[in-house]
Amino acid sequence: MSPIHACILMLTSVILIVYECFDSLPSELRGLPSHTPNWNVSHEAWRTFNWHPILMTLFLCLGGLAIFCFKMLPGEHFFKKVMHAVFHTLAVVCSVAGFIFMVWWKSKTGNEGFWTMHSWIGIAVLGLYWVQYLSGFLAFLLPGPLLIAKAFRARFVLMHRHTGLMIWVIMAAVVLTGISSRQWYMFMGQSTMPGLENQRFASYWGANSVGLLTCALVVFALFVFRHIKPAQDEHHYSPIQAISYH
Repeated sequence: MSPIHACILMLTSVILIVYECFDSLPSELRGLPSHTPNWNVSHEAWRTFNWHPILMTLFLCLGGLAIFCFKMLPGEHFFKKVMHAVFHTLAVVCSVAGFIFMVWWKSKTGNEGFWTMHSWIGIAVLGLYWVQYLSGFLAFLLPGPLLIAKAFRARFVLMHRHTGLMIWVIMAAVVLTGISSRQWYMFMGQSTMPGLENQRFASYWGANSVGLLTCALVVFALFVFRHIKPAQDEHHYSPIQAISYH
């Protein structure tokens, strides 16, 4: 498998996951939330909440694409670095928006604060991801190449690579726990919600498909990173002392 084929398969996997994430929603709960939703109407409240899992799934997929394109895309190192930063920036935007939707929904519906394992690990991952993004941006894009010594950046890049991949894998685990929590809360904790009884099977199928595709995405990405030789770039997999950044 060539790096180009790996990129195509990765993009296809991401598209399938995002599609299934939308498709798993019962029809009454799809669509954009109102600017002033009626929080006493279950469908309007859930239509607002459902943007949290959608945006967080996009967060996972964009973060994976950021790592993937940097390692596998052919081309100049600076181009791959910029694409890496662009995808991570989009991922950060999705993560912030997804978190805001969750806080908004909880504050308006009277739900208890963040008490589940999904919430705790999710907040920790968000914090780690934002720190990883900011440190990478400052060290390798701006103003790092101008102000930070090459020797320091060459040593920092190893930690940046490994930490970023570990955060992304944990992020996938958070998405899986979120799918489980959402399904339980929607169809067990809120079993009296009208109009959803006849759509449980379809929603279970869609949500479980998102979970399986997420697992497949992580396994595929880890396999590619381990076994597929990246596009030619002297910055990849060189002895850390020999790396020279510009």
